[in-house]
Amino acid sequence: MVKEKLLRRGAEAEIFKTKWHGTEAIKKVRISKKYRNAKLDLKLRSTRTRSEASLLHKAKLLGIRAPTLFHIDLEKSTIIMEYIKGKKAKDCIEKNNALCRKIAKSIAVLHNAGLIHGDLTMDNIIVHNNEPAFVDFGLGFYSHKIEDKATDMLNLKKSLLALKPGLEKEWRTIINSYRRSANNGKQIVKRMHAIEARARYV
Repeated sequence: MVKEKLLRRGAEAEIFKTKWHGTEAIKKVRISKKYRNAKLDLKLRSTRTRSEASLLHKAKLLGIRAPTLFHIDLEKSTIIMEYIKGKKAKDCIEKNNALCRKIAKSIAVLHNAGLIHGDLTMDNIIVHNNEPAFVDFGLGFYSHKIEDKATDMLNLKKSLLALKPGLEKEWRTIINSYRRSANNGKQIVKRMHAIEARARYV
């Protein structure tokens, strides 16, 4: 029997480090909600599992570094995928302009294809061989709406600037590179500022 290590327990899923045919892997299991109707609960979990697998596969096809899918079990709402070794972006983003630009360009590729990450944070970007890898597409979805892309970028900004004071330069590098690389980049950044301003007055 393969020994598994619980890495994280969230509101929606449990994440385990495991092995798949001798290879290090991640197993993500969506948690059943007892307050929901059993059939509805299974349908929701299996639909979200299928959606996440689709997003991961699409990201890979776009040339974005993301976990390779090993196995999907819709009945158990489980995905087994590649374990990507490396540091979280939050631990190596400071004074790393090259990484900032790579992150921005990768997000632009995703957004240009209508792929919204949904939980774009420094914790969900792993740096492997000096390249950013994007993980945990569990809240992701497909959209070409400027609002959705702007919200993705605002989540990233909040995540970065919450790490420590003085990372504004790194954020400027990211957002300026994104603006140049993304379709409708100027409009997306403008909308991001508008969303941020609205939040201040709520």
